[in-house]
Amino acid sequence: MNLLFPPHCVYCGCFLPEHLGLPLFCTSCTERFRSVGIPFCSGCGTPGSVFSLVDQICLHCHLQRRPFDCVVTLGVYDGDLRQAVLRMKRITEEPLVVSMGILLAAELSELLGGQLPDAVVPVPMLWSRRVRRGTNNVGILAQAVAETLQLPVLSNCVRYQRNCKKQSSLPIRLRRQNVQGAFRAAARYDIKECHILVIDDVMTTGATAGEVTKVVKAAGAAKVTVAVVARGIRA
Repeated sequence: MNLLFPPHCVYCGCFLPEHLGLPLFCTSCTERFRSVGIPFCSGCGTPGSVFSLVDQICLHCHLQRRPFDCVVTLGVYDGDLRQAVLRMKRITEEPLVVSMGILLAAELSELLGGQLPDAVVPVPMLWSRRVRRGTNNVGILAQAVAETLQLPVLSNCVRYQRNCKKQSSLPIRLRRQNVQGAFRAAARYDIKECHILVIDDVMTTGATAGEVTKVVKAAGAAKVTVAVVARGIRA
């Protein structure tokens, strides 16, 4: 079958004649997506120089801790990684989403080692937005991460309880207010004392991930790690 339909990189399209399995990325694209050598704050995922980080924690996190305990990201929301995240929102790009999820799972495994979470929770998507797009890219991303790490995925653990404006359409100063109190946890999931992995495609202010974390911890979770494909820089 590979002779008739040789695998190709799902981002740049180059052929991968010797490639077996997933993710379907060429070496060049994998290197472009992963920000190797750039230090990221382990508390919020913000990129910075070695001089702005103390014990892998940025100054902001030292002064004011966020609801979540740790953030893992592939890289900065810029260049090819930004273009990949935007493409992941299309209904036709599921292979790209799955491959990116496998790459993110590898990053989590490397950074967390033997302290992997107990379950995966995707950041929910408003039903109206899902109908409009025809796909739930974050749900697919979370499923790929969970399957790679052999963890259960709790797809409906957190849900919206009211409508919100799209975060990217709002100025930075209004994003926290937009999602405040927007989520609720489903009672049927027992996550008491669990380490939960919250998955999203991109984080900028951390407002959405923070609100989801609050709901998950209120339901009894002991620890929350947030994993995103890309970390945006606050304007």
